[in-house]
Amino acid sequence: RVTARPRTAGRQQAKKQSEWAQLAHYQALAMKRSLNEEAKVKREKVQQLQSSLRDQQEEHQYRQAVARERQRAEDARRGREAEAQRAREDAALNATREANS
Repeated sequence: RVTARPRTAGRQQAKKQSEWAQLAHYQALAMKRSLNEEAKVKREKVQQLQSSLRDQQEEHQYRQAVARERQRAEDARRGREAEAQRAREDAALNATREANS
């Protein structure tokens, strides 16, 4: 007569395999959760960098606009000064002509 021992060993082995499978499943879930957390942190970091880059670009564009406006104002001032200088020279020349005639 065959004893019940092999069946018990089989059950124990099946139970152990089930426990190992469950453990592997939980480890996989933990790893997936960890990877999701890492991905989330990286996404947030990328968003921060993109936001910072946008801010820097806006600041740069603003500074360029200010510099262009200053240059335009300076050019206009020089133009007015040159025009006034020409007018003074013309007046002096005309006064000299009047005096000579």
